[in-house]
Amino acid sequence: MSVVKLAVKAVLLLVCVYISEGWLVSTNSKKKVCYRTWGCFYRNRPFHNSLLPRAPSRLGIKFKLYTKNQPVFTISINETRTALRSNNIYNPSRPTKVIIHGFQDSGQNSWVSQMVRSLLEKESMNVFVVDWKKGAKFFDYFQACSDARLIGRIVAKLLETLIDIGASPASLHLIGHSLGAHIAGYVAEQIPGVGRITGLDPAGPSFEGRPTSARLDSTDAIFVDVIHTDAEPLARLGLGIKMASGHVDFYVNGGVNQPGCPNDLSQLIQHLFSGHSLIYTFACSHMRAIYLFTESINSRCQFKASPCPQNVSISSTTCNSCHSDCVRMGYYADIKRPSGTYYIATNENEPYCMF
Repeated sequence: MSVVKLAVKAVLLLVCVYISEGWLVSTNSKKKVCYRTWGCFYRNRPFHNSLLPRAPSRLGIKFKLYTKNQPVFTISINETRTALRSNNIYNPSRPTKVIIHGFQDSGQNSWVSQMVRSLLEKESMNVFVVDWKKGAKFFDYFQACSDARLIGRIVAKLLETLIDIGASPASLHLIGHSLGAHIAGYVAEQIPGVGRITGLDPAGPSFEGRPTSARLDSTDAIFVDVIHTDAEPLARLGLGIKMASGHVDFYVNGGVNQPGCPNDLSQLIQHLFSGHSLIYTFACSHMRAIYLFTESINSRCQFKASPCPQNVSISSTTCNSCHSDCVRMGYYADIKRPSGTYYIATNENEPYCMF
């Protein structure tokens, strides 16, 4: 793709994100939409200023199940119960991870494959990938935020089937990046007792400051841990949420401007015209949360984070003392450790972990 096309796509993306922030107002006047099997959706609070979800056929949602013995098993959303009951691939006695990507992303991207491999290297488990790339690639971010409600309901039906087969809700761990983190929240709201949600830099535009029922928050699962890597305002090209959203919130390098990433407009333009990918150029810090979590799965380094009171600036000068009250970020984040906000410093390249 040429540099000009990349720039045009980036501008369209930012315009659509500004739409979601209320700079432009939707003229859609429909108040309700219903889909067979999945039920109805309404434009009532807190979604009164939102669009309605598009039909499932327009989102292209598929589930992909990975295990150590089965490279991949693709499941249609309309045949989930039949598919899982008619084969022996899914083992309800093992832990289950569910990976959910975000806007302008895909379940086939390399980071998803790497995370799946790392999880299966760790132990025998069931790893589901929720692939909704057809809907995610649509240019309108505001519409994608609305579609997230329907995707959450569809994934919740998957989890209900897993529980019917014999899985314990506490064994279910949802891992969502960006908009996928809020989808995970919508899922778990409908499934009591879900064990864990990991939010990887949950999307900020359209979610910052919203009621808890409209975004990921600590009530959505028994344990919610959140990694913040791009918590800048949209005006500064930040894509992640700043507000604490879990039982533990990790603000990596202060939560913004990750080392090794272009972090101002001039650097962004320079990287774009140097041939770097659009994702690397505009979402480098936003994507960093993914790579940190993936590295933490099998790393001997512990990703130690130090506590940081919410009433102070989260930075290396105020929150960088690590004693007995430090906790681990990433795969080994622990519900038994104190809740709150934490600071952690990382390297600019892999391996990212310092301690």
